[in-house]
Amino acid sequence: MPHAPAAPPVVVRDLRRVHSSRRGRVVAVDGVDLQVDPGEVVALCGPNGAGKTSLLDCVTGMRRPDGGTVRVVGSDPWRATPADRARVGVVLADLGLPLAAPARAVLEHHAGLHRAPRATDDLVARLQLGHVGRTAVRRLSSGERQRLAVACALVGDPDVLVMDEPTAALDPEGRRSVLDLVQEAAHDGCAVLWSSHTLVDVERAADRVVVLHEGRVLADGPPDRVTGEEVVRFEAPPGSPADDLRAALGPATVLVEKQPGRFELHGSHGPQDLVSIASWQAGAGARGGITVGRPSLEELVLRLGDERRVS
Repeated sequence: MPHAPAAPPVVVRDLRRVHSSRRGRVVAVDGVDLQVDPGEVVALCGPNGAGKTSLLDCVTGMRRPDGGTVRVVGSDPWRATPADRARVGVVLADLGLPLAAPARAVLEHHAGLHRAPRATDDLVARLQLGHVGRTAVRRLSSGERQRLAVACALVGDPDVLVMDEPTAALDPEGRRSVLDLVQEAAHDGCAVLWSSHTLVDVERAADRVVVLHEGRVLADGPPDRVTGEEVVRFEAPPGSPADDLRAALGPATVLVEKQPGRFELHGSHGPQDLVSIASWQAGAGARGGITVGRPSLEELVLRLGDERRVS
């Protein structure tokens, strides 16, 4: 008889989490369904208060759900055995590192908790921690503490990696080091669930992005599908006639004047369209440049929220 396929490393079904505040009871997570497969990197995005940390707290067993189910490596994280917990690497929002201990001793201690840990020297080198080995955690910079926390989460070679804003305090080089390690862990079969406010990091490292707002899932899919098309933004004097520009751009694009003098071009576009815009700007006496990029996370959440209300 063939073996039944193994359950996904992370399975969340109809999750609810309620907490008390000065405003009364707040539903932080409201019926969320989520699954992370082996080797998959899933990023949680959303504004502050969207429910990201509350969801991660339930996945890591830090908080008990008020409804629904959570299964991580096949068990309930609230009641997980030490063996199951050892299969999960965690980076908390407050990091949870012992402040008086030397940085290298903290990493070696975490390594000693596992039967087959990764080589600590490799993590120290990859995360640029060699110069702080004897320094007490309390004396580390915020970025150094963040990288140490990531090293501690990865040293056990986990099957599941859960991280709350792991790149928030990092400079560009530190962010690249962390994201490279995350992608390598996923390549080796680790299921990764992490939260981020930075769409640039999400687009680089995530296979899927889940956008949360007011405790609910607004979107779930590949980053390029969720964030949408690139938008061309440019300026011109308010009231500049744009009929000739629209004709030059053609029917495959949509030109919108979002505010007086501030334009956005949506839809398929190429280099010739940018030339047309620049030529039109020069004729209109505009001095502003042209920017091309995807919507910001704030713009994305607002758009998705508006679409949900309309539907």
